[in-house]
Amino acid sequence: MDDSIVGRTGAPFTMAVEVGKIREFARATKSDNPEYQGGPGDRPVTPGTFLVTSSFWQTPEANPLAGVPETWPASCTASRSSSSTASRPEQATCSSV
Repeated sequence: MDDSIVGRTGAPFTMAVEVGKIREFARATKSDNPEYQGGPGDRPVTPGTFLVTSSFWQTPEANPLAGVPETWPASCTASRSSSSTASRPEQATCSSV
């Protein structure tokens, strides 16, 4: 891991979430926790992993990784297998350092 990114933060931002999207996410992750369900006007609990979706909606200022190059670590190589498809184009092979 690149230690220079440890502790970086982004600007706070707000993301409105529809109750139905929380239910859909819980269903997709096979959770049957009743606290993730809810009806109109309810404020259901949001699954912790749902927060990952915020990265799709954050502004560049809110992204703590803005400006960090997206590269494989030196110990990793990306390869495309002859049987790869569009949904799985690359695989990484990393060695322990």
